[in-house]
Amino acid sequence: MTYNLNSTQAIPAEGRLGTIAGRITKLGKSGVTKTGNPFAGFTLNFVERVPCGQGFLSQAVSIYVSGFSAAADIISSEAEVGIDAQVTGWLEEASWEDNLGNKRTGLRLRLASARFGGK
Repeated sequence: MTYNLNSTQAIPAEGRLGTIAGRITKLGKSGVTKTGNPFAGFTLNFVERVPCGQGFLSQAVSIYVSGFSAAADIISSEAEVGIDAQVTGWLEEASWEDNLGNKRTGLRLRLASARFGGK
């Protein structure tokens, strides 16, 4: 099923709109923010082809997909580990501290539209 969200959220200044297709490998936290706004997320794995010499090198990449309000409701009801998904949203850089106290950085995608497939 395909979902298009008419988001009233502000588009992050550093965000670029992007579309990624892959497989859901992990469901993230879901809940409600202090201001009462629902949130949810999942990890999407996909294969990226990188130019290498005269050919391409394929590498597995993971990105965290998050959603708020209507997007959180869709993630909570449709996202399952093992299904394919195509997501479009705003790419943002994220920073966090892992369980061992190491500082980490990576990309995340704030969901604008999604298509969920079968297992």
